[in-house]
Amino acid sequence: MYRLEHTEALYLLSGVFLLVLLYYSYSLWKKKRFKILAEEHLLPHIVKRISPGKEMMKFLFVTLVFVLLVMSLANLQVGGKLDKQARSETIDMIFAVDISHSMLAEDVKPNRLERARMFCLKLAEEVKFAKTGIVLFAGDAFIHMPITSDAGALRMFLNSITTNLISFQGTAIGQALQLSTEAFERADARNKAVILVSDGENFEDDALQAASIAQNDNIVIHTVYVGTAEGSPIPIKENGKTVGFKQDRNQNTVITKPDIQLMKNIASATGGISIDGNQAGRSVDILIEELEKLERQETEVIKFADWDSLFRLFAIPALILLILDFLVIERKMKWQEILDSLLKFNIKSVSKS
Repeated sequence: MYRLEHTEALYLLSGVFLLVLLYYSYSLWKKKRFKILAEEHLLPHIVKRISPGKEMMKFLFVTLVFVLLVMSLANLQVGGKLDKQARSETIDMIFAVDISHSMLAEDVKPNRLERARMFCLKLAEEVKFAKTGIVLFAGDAFIHMPITSDAGALRMFLNSITTNLISFQGTAIGQALQLSTEAFERADARNKAVILVSDGENFEDDALQAASIAQNDNIVIHTVYVGTAEGSPIPIKENGKTVGFKQDRNQNTVITKPDIQLMKNIASATGGISIDGNQAGRSVDILIEELEKLERQETEVIKFADWDSLFRLFAIPALILLILDFLVIERKMKWQEILDSLLKFNIKSVSKS
């Protein structure tokens, strides 16, 4: 089994387009400079020792080195020690996490979204008997991580949650619940639960209707609400500093308040519980007690006890290319100039004859 330890490093590969753009811009600039130095028909005599082929080769070397170093940083790994297949009793669980802008409110510190993330991380750490997935929602919803038993991947995906992952703002709890329900394998729904983590503000759809559909599929929804009853304005930040607060069309500061009653109604509709997520501690223990009541499904699990890093497969070729780039010079070698002269002489001789 293979995995990338740091998948976020792959975003750096977009730098390849920047390298190509820089090389192209540099080539155009150099041509213009040569044209200023001399007439176009004299340029071959002035720059005759410059090899365009070697310039392109050195650029390819630099580009390949960059790609290989990024892959080294991502650190490809292979499961080094394979444990025997073991049978494990598990439940399936999905975190449906609200990432709308109202989750940036700071009525709980540091803000609602961070509280939600802390709650999910603590629950994931404690619930060893669950395979878990993540659905994120604001004005829209999408599967952030499919259901998996990989605890490391779960932590990584939870830590990557931000409000910037969805551009369409709003709060579509119903759509999130529907997508969460569809994300489960339908073979047996008696061991499946959705953990809805939100401030409960819902503007886009009928959340209770979606909860009713989940209940018909024997899927229980537990709700975790964050935020205080007094509410809070939604800060606008630049470089980590608050520069203002979100306002409505009439230039009044928007105060976002959690809809605790809606969260309780959603949970009640499916036989779940609704708990306060502002303080993880006891709330996590209560939720675990509920999850332990679910029937568990027996599955076969293959565990990789450790992982071997394969970054050298990319780092060593990168080092070799760097050495080659250092050895290759852009100017033509003497033997290349002689060969060019012979080729030009033979062409002239053929043309005269």
